[in-house]
Amino acid sequence: MRAPRLLLSLLFIAVALAVAAQPAAAQCRNVYKYVPYPPYGDLVLECGPTTPQKKAKPKPTAKPPTRAQLRALRYKPSARVTRKVREDLVRRLATGPQAAAIAADIRAGNLLRQTNRPLRKARWSTSDLGDRYAQAFIGIWLVVNDKKTTSKAVDRAVRKQLKAQLARGKWRRCSDARQQEYAERLSSWLVVIAGKRNGYRQAGLETQADLWRYDANKVARSSYLFGQNMFSVKLTRRGVVDD
Repeated sequence: MRAPRLLLSLLFIAVALAVAAQPAAAQCRNVYKYVPYPPYGDLVLECGPTTPQKKAKPKPTAKPPTRAQLRALRYKPSARVTRKVREDLVRRLATGPQAAAIAADIRAGNLLRQTNRPLRKARWSTSDLGDRYAQAFIGIWLVVNDKKTTSKAVDRAVRKQLKAQLARGKWRRCSDARQQEYAERLSSWLVVIAGKRNGYRQAGLETQADLWRYDANKVARSSYLFGQNMFSVKLTRRGVVDD
C-alpha cells in the first residue's frame, strides 16, 4: 500500500518541479485527462509555448494647431443663424403651462446673453467656436459632476486643448453659419442645464437637482452637444483627462 503513495508523492514532486521550470510568460491551465498511473484520471497542468508579448507602441503626439487653423474657428455672426438657433430651442424647450413665457425669453436672446458676459470677462471671444465650446464644456461638466468651480489654470488648459482638437478637425473647414449655429446651441444649452439645476436648488428640491445631473449628462453625451460622457473625464491643469 505504501508503494502507490510513494509513487504519487514522487509524481507530485515531479509535476511541481515541472511547473516551477516553466517560463513566466508560459500559458498554463488545469486539464482533467487520463494518465497512465494511479489514479488513472486526474487534473494535469498543461503549459503552452512561451509567446513574447509585443510592447504597445506609444501614441504619436498630436501636432499643435497652426495660427491659421485656430483663426478658422472664428466666425462672422449672422442674425439669421441666431434666429434659427432660437426657434430650434423654442421647439424643444417651450412646453407646459409656461410655454409662452419660455418662448418669449428664448426669442429675446436671454440665454445667449448670459454666456456673453463671462466670455468677455475672461477675455474669450463671443464669436469663436473654440471659446464657446470650451465654456459650455466646462460649465456642463461642473453641473454633471456637482462641482462649484474650476481654477483659472484648469480653464486655460481645457480651453487650449479643446480649441486645438477642433482646429485640427473638421470644424475649421465648416462655414461661418454652421460654426455659429453649433456655438450658439452649446452656449444656450449651458444656460438651460445650469439654470434648471439652480432652479431646483433654490426651491429646496435637492433630490431633483441631483437627479438632473444624469439627465444633463445624457444631453452632453448626445451628438447634439459633445458626444462626451461627463462622468468619465476630469478637468485638470493638463486639460481633459480620463477619470
